[in-house]
Amino acid sequence: MSDAKVCHACGKEFVRRANESPSRFAGRVVCSRSCAGLRKHREAALPVPDKRTCAACGGTFTRKTTESRAYFMERVVCSTSCANVVARSKRKQMKVERERPKLKPVMVPPSVSPGLVAREIFRRAMLPALWLFEDQSGVLSHEVPY
Repeated sequence: MSDAKVCHACGKEFVRRANESPSRFAGRVVCSRSCAGLRKHREAALPVPDKRTCAACGGTFTRKTTESRAYFMERVVCSTSCANVVARSKRKQMKVERERPKLKPVMVPPSVSPGLVAREIFRRAMLPALWLFEDQSGVLSHEVPY
């Protein structure tokens, strides 16, 4: 690799400093701190989309005057109230994922085959709407005994 590069800000050629490692020089794209500042200002002046669509309400929003270009590109909502709506829905979704049906152990009589018990345990775990309930006489059914 050569020890000379062209500055991305001013276009001048620059070389590796005596105390600069080759890997550090490979990462440099400007010749000086002043050129780094020029490059930063030019990048900030690059066009940014004028309007974005809010993920919560569907309305459009624009970049605030005090907002950095990078922060505007990351933002997905137009206001604090819309951010609260999105956060609330995320919390609700996490709560639903955390809650699982709480199964109670069932005493199985010795006359019932182990295969039937395994299928029933799987059915109760996977399909809560199809749970079987045991009435007072010991009969399993889909109806809730009251």
